[in-house]
Amino acid sequence: MVSSRSLTTAVQRSRILQEMTSLERYMAAINGDPMDMYPTLNVSPNWSMMPHWPEILGLNFLHLSHGTDEQKLKFYDVLHDVLGLDYIPCGSGKPYGQRGRQYVTEEDGVPVLVDIGSRSKTRYHEFPPDLPPDEPLFETAADVERLDPPPTAEEMLATGAYDFTRKLIEHFDDTVFLYMGDMAPFPTSFYMLSYDKLFDAMFFQKDLVFALMDRHEEVIRQQCRLARMLGVHGYQLMQWFASADMISDDHYVEFALPGEIKAFQYIHDEGLISSMALMGWIEPRLPHLAKLDFHCIQVECGLKNYSNDIVKVRQALGEEVCIYSNSHAITVIEQGDENVWREDAHHQAKAIGKQKRFGIGHGTPTTWKTSPSRYRRYIDFMRSELASIVPPH
Repeated sequence: MVSSRSLTTAVQRSRILQEMTSLERYMAAINGDPMDMYPTLNVSPNWSMMPHWPEILGLNFLHLSHGTDEQKLKFYDVLHDVLGLDYIPCGSGKPYGQRGRQYVTEEDGVPVLVDIGSRSKTRYHEFPPDLPPDEPLFETAADVERLDPPPTAEEMLATGAYDFTRKLIEHFDDTVFLYMGDMAPFPTSFYMLSYDKLFDAMFFQKDLVFALMDRHEEVIRQQCRLARMLGVHGYQLMQWFASADMISDDHYVEFALPGEIKAFQYIHDEGLISSMALMGWIEPRLPHLAKLDFHCIQVECGLKNYSNDIVKVRQALGEEVCIYSNSHAITVIEQGDENVWREDAHHQAKAIGKQKRFGIGHGTPTTWKTSPSRYRRYIDFMRSELASIVPPH
């Protein structure tokens, strides 16, 4: 596995019992070194907090993608200072080709995105859904192969779309673990083909699925190069639609596993810390996951009558991987009282392991009903309770 020691040279042993920076804390968990407390992450913090941004900042969710740089920095300060996260996503600023052409406003309390050039307005009466296309975007492998190659890291930098990422890196000044990331190649095909077309193509047009995945593998490779050029610390690969409740083991090995192997190779080639976030029922996938090469993993809690027991994850992956807890986003975090939290902490603690490569997470995005104050209270409680069971130092 790629060495991660170089990123922790700033940690002084004499400071272990003092407050560490988020970057130091996260890297200590990756390396199995003593920590002042267990680090925390939220698998999708910007999505989880969408309804709460107006209350916290007086800004709406559109400001995070289309606001000024000063406005956007406020969102990231909330992730770190208010929610207590040590592991924070960083990506592009305004979308390609849109810099300076759009701005955010509100009309009767409704977020509005205004395009300066066309003078058009897009009103968001509700948050945009995360849905695949109604119809496949591609019909054949030849359609995919006719596309221009994905942009290189140099080309992406030249657009100016990552100027804000540079500013964010400077803002935190190597005190917070910052990561970029993307979907794994297999779920990308879902967003290109739609649900029915993808599963049909897996049987009757395999070349189409492979063409889409090959293209996305190159996207990931260039994103990893870009992350290294920018000075980002890590890269997160998100995998879904490949779990045992969705596809067979044979199809996982044929379609999903090869892309995972290549992605982690690209991540490590650039000297980045690798993270994997998995949705769905992954317990049957553990023998395959144990053969992959990554630094840390988050797995979804059991949501649909299946179990992802965090203890089984530790048993399968061994001591060398940093594992994040997978507390249930609804019954534990949103609805549970401190007795429920305490019971959950004692179960999660069984997965900490001898080397204490462990952190606090939940695998599934927290619900919109989970307020920032409740989320922070949960994080602080779990840190305290876990430390009383298995001290992190």
